[in-house]
Amino acid sequence: MPLSARAQILAISQLERVRLESLGFPVGVLEQPFNFSRDKLYEIFDELNTVRINSLSYNKQYKKNLKRRMGRYANQIISEIRDENEQLTYPIRALELWMCTIAGGILPERREDIIGIWSQFRESLPQVGSAINQLILDSKNISFLFEEDNNEWNYAKIDPDVWKNWCDFVPKPYIIDSFSTVDTFGDTYVYRIMDSISEIFIKHLGQEKGKEAMLYFSLFNRTLLETDELDFDAQTETYIKAQLTPEEAALSVISKTASLFKEKMNNKTLTQDQIRIADSFTLSLKKVLEAENYQKVL
Repeated sequence: MPLSARAQILAISQLERVRLESLGFPVGVLEQPFNFSRDKLYEIFDELNTVRINSLSYNKQYKKNLKRRMGRYANQIISEIRDENEQLTYPIRALELWMCTIAGGILPERREDIIGIWSQFRESLPQVGSAINQLILDSKNISFLFEEDNNEWNYAKIDPDVWKNWCDFVPKPYIIDSFSTVDTFGDTYVYRIMDSISEIFIKHLGQEKGKEAMLYFSLFNRTLLETDELDFDAQTETYIKAQLTPEEAALSVISKTASLFKEKMNNKTLTQDQIRIADSFTLSLKKVLEAENYQKVL
């Protein structure tokens, strides 16, 4: 796709972002999807996909209406206004960019793919000003042709300078230059791992016992000396490079915690606080790892 086309899709996507946020879309989900639960991301993705499907249906009907109103000169007039078959899909492509962005929070291992998508669009930034001007011109042509103010072509209402500034936005996990496993993607990835650990405990132990096991897990790790703690930063970087999902990483963390717990019990180096939670926590860990067929430490 030429840069001019990519620039138009990027411009439309940023306009769509602002519109979604003005309609009460969850604040921050387009900037940092990893801060949201997978269930919430699935819900938002489905909502956007419904809009996408409706837009595809609208496009088909729009083309039929356009040709009916223009009669036998339809194809000639349409080709003079815009490349109808291709450019009518740009708002849908723009929406799909946000669907990919949100889906990246569901499948963190696909982060590199989504960085590639954003990079393709960011390459078109030098042309985004002219792209916006073209979109505004097309909007005016459509309104003039039908002597109506169609909301589907309301680009002419937007201040082009403000619109251009919106196009600098890139979701934080997909900014290559500022990425570090600790400061950006890594932090939220760790949060997702912790959420997944809790979900795994609840799945196999039930709501009450699962929450209790999560409490034991937190208490045990909190009582460790800094020299004994799992190096989460290093582990996170390893998990990301291995393209593990948060759920897979969570199982690894549970396994490593169980191994560390077992080692301390065998060496009799547990503190009194750790001993108080030892029996119940050991049984919880064993039950979970057996249920997940995770045999590395059993």
